[in-house]
Amino acid sequence: MFVWAAQKLWPLILRTTFFILLFIGVVVLQGAVVTGLRAAGWSPGAALSLSGVVVLAMVLAVHFAVRFLRQREEKRLDQQRQALGLPHGPCCVVWTPGPQEQIPWDVDGQFQLNYPPAAQQLKVEGVAVVEFQVGPDGLAKNIHCVDVWPAPVFYDAAVTAIRAARFKPATERGPRFGPSYRVPFVFRIRGASRRPDAGHRVKAKPATLSGRIAAEAVRRLTNRQST
Repeated sequence: MFVWAAQKLWPLILRTTFFILLFIGVVVLQGAVVTGLRAAGWSPGAALSLSGVVVLAMVLAVHFAVRFLRQREEKRLDQQRQALGLPHGPCCVVWTPGPQEQIPWDVDGQFQLNYPPAAQQLKVEGVAVVEFQVGPDGLAKNIHCVDVWPAPVFYDAAVTAIRAARFKPATERGPRFGPSYRVPFVFRIRGASRRPDAGHRVKAKPATLSGRIAAEAVRRLTNRQST
């Protein structure tokens, strides 16, 4: 419920703020135009009419400017979606990790994993399973893609984070070099994968008495014909 409210409330706040600022701008502009025209010797009716035309022109200009910017942003995102191979519309990942071997390495410092910007704006989640080795210098090498969904851009983000990381042994004894490790990277948008199911659930109705009688009659007739 909180996720739904946050996703619905923020656009509503932005839209309300925009209309409040637009209203204030209309009032200020109309007052300034009327005052200037009256000071220039215009009659009250003519000054009010002209100020109305100016305000209308300003509102239309703001409307078409916002519409143009929105369409340009949507076109830019769609071009990025096609270039990156992302699916149409939002996409959620429900990931249940299976039993995995504990990797004998820790990341020295903070691990920087950046969400692909275009996928985040389009609300597309993804997962990438990466296989790699750790060299004596603590850097990853021989990086391979085991699986990625729904687009390779998530694998690219995981590889960038792995190459920038420096690993250190998780134990004092230290691991031996050579084995490969598989690590899943799950990209989730906060709250998107935990939305409740929409729609109504349909409960199966119990069989009626007439239906049971008919089924029993058919069963007896079939047994009688077989004998």
